[in-house]
Amino acid sequence: MKGSVKYRYLIFDIDDTLFDFGSAYFSAQKNVAALLGVAYTDEFREIDEKTGWKAWNEMRLDDTDNEEIQKNYHQRYNNYLKLHYKYLLDEIKVDADLEKVVACYEESIASSAEFKEDCTETVCKDLAKDHKLVLATNGMVTIQEKRIKKLKPYIHKLFISEAMGLIKPTKEYYHYILDDLNCRPEECLMIGDSITNDMIGAKNVGMDVCYYNFKKKEIGDKVVCDYVINSICELKGMQVIRTDQSNPNPSSNSVYLFAK
Repeated sequence: MKGSVKYRYLIFDIDDTLFDFGSAYFSAQKNVAALLGVAYTDEFREIDEKTGWKAWNEMRLDDTDNEEIQKNYHQRYNNYLKLHYKYLLDEIKVDADLEKVVACYEESIASSAEFKEDCTETVCKDLAKDHKLVLATNGMVTIQEKRIKKLKPYIHKLFISEAMGLIKPTKEYYHYILDDLNCRPEECLMIGDSITNDMIGAKNVGMDVCYYNFKKKEIGDKVVCDYVINSICELKGMQVIRTDQSNPNPSSNSVYLFAK
């Protein structure tokens, strides 16, 4: 078991780690419905989600291990948005300017900055006293730069995939961050909610990883997480529980301070 470790950089994912993407999406749904002049009903939400997943899957945006997807991810993402709302308009039989609908969605997501948990800002403020906080996201510049404004006073650096021309979970994405920060992998801890994009991606370049398992999913043996937390609040004071594959029910001996 590791001893006490101090990380120079704490690297956070954004969506569904620090900020609540679900609430942002629901806000966008409401605004799109209002723009289209239709009622925001369960039926509308169901159609919107069905057409959204249909477009997402057609664009294969979850297939981030595929080299062609990696190379053209952001163009595919833009195409996904257009396809999603084309399918939606066709389904509900509404004639509207597709570009305006997409713009409404993007502005709604960018304007929504609800934290995943009430403690998020306090925890980040506390951590920033002893560490450099870094944000690393797969996303679009105009959306993510606006979303993170509440945390900007505590953030050392923001890495957005569109600006980098790279995406998680590629080694190139994480090496870009290491080169820009001019640091070694062992000086960094990646904290995120995605096993593939955050945990495996960061592990592949030698970073330690902390899985934000707010849904309390079974992790399995796909990747060995150095730490697992169910709440961002657990990071306050830097006390976390380390995953021990040989012991699925860690004892109190598995709890230790990794930063102070």
